[in-house]
Amino acid sequence: MLHGQLVRGWIAVRRGAQVESPEIVIGARRLSAETEQRPEVTPGRLHRQIVGFRRFVTLEPDFGGVPWGLEIGVDGRIERGSLGIAVDMDGLATLADVKTRKFPRLEPLLRCPKMIDRVDGAVPCRGALERSEHTLRCEQCGATYAATPESFNFLTDELRTASGVEDTENVSSLGYDPLAQELIERCGDGLVLDAGSGLKRPRYENVVNLEVVAYPSTDVLATGESLPFADGTFDGALSLAVLEHVRDPFRCAAELARVVRPGGQIYVAVPFLQPYHGYPHHYYNMTLTGLGNLFEEWFTIDRSGTPPYGWPVWTLTWFLNRYVARLPPAAARRFKEMKVADLLGDGSEYLSEEFVTNLSEDVVTELASMNFLTGTRR
Repeated sequence: MLHGQLVRGWIAVRRGAQVESPEIVIGARRLSAETEQRPEVTPGRLHRQIVGFRRFVTLEPDFGGVPWGLEIGVDGRIERGSLGIAVDMDGLATLADVKTRKFPRLEPLLRCPKMIDRVDGAVPCRGALERSEHTLRCEQCGATYAATPESFNFLTDELRTASGVEDTENVSSLGYDPLAQELIERCGDGLVLDAGSGLKRPRYENVVNLEVVAYPSTDVLATGESLPFADGTFDGALSLAVLEHVRDPFRCAAELARVVRPGGQIYVAVPFLQPYHGYPHHYYNMTLTGLGNLFEEWFTIDRSGTPPYGWPVWTLTWFLNRYVARLPPAAARRFKEMKVADLLGDGSEYLSEEFVTNLSEDVVTELASMNFLTGTRR
């Protein structure tokens, strides 16, 4: 990745030591890292335990030439070490060049997403925008938005609240599978919207990266429920592992239909049997028929099914790895010694087993088979 660096490693500490969350230190910047189990690393000596850590770091212009280090609290003391990472900042320059060529083509197609109250309800303004230095001003309602060489920012407080957008340290970074690449290349020089792009490598100059997070690769900051583009702007659109994270997937689907021209194509992928994962929230999983129900009003469904990166083995390995990683070490060791045949009974047979009762609460939520709520009518 030209504009990001995955930092992953482990340290050995005294067994039973109190370990605080590690931090990656880059100059004056301190970034918390997530701890993880590293079952492939053996302690070597029985009185040691392994503490794994990971963090995807989005590169900033001032990171070049700055030493990277790690700090971690062990039994109340701060232990420090060098990570030995040397960052090539040429990728950020490449990204800036791509945006310089892309933005003049995109800007005339932008429209105001501000919701306007009318007698029959609130509707998007969608007025044309006029440039004034680093600002875009709506010619119809007067709303203003920031326009910088890095991005166009339509993510107002109003839209953030309506769509439940919150700041998060989670990083979404998925590449393009063959179906996505096929759609992009089939569109030729036509614009393609990647709605909820995550952190992307600057590979295609005709792909517009829309996000609620200001990654270096983000072109437009906006929500899927109120896309800031004119009708029929795009020859194609992608929505990959995104609609489970939005409050109103029906409205997002309608907005995608609005901004894709007649004859244009979409490629949408959503999870079905996947654990909870938040960027920052996870609202809905969908069956194949449920996904079709979102789009068949506007699109002829050409193909549908399960791609290789969604085959059941991913569900199986995701569940098992997360399950083991959040068990106490002794229970985890005994769980890994079990055979598949040992787990093929009815779920009720295992409710008193230690690998069930000792699972941490956060992973019970993440891997839950069912959820519930109760409520009182206001």
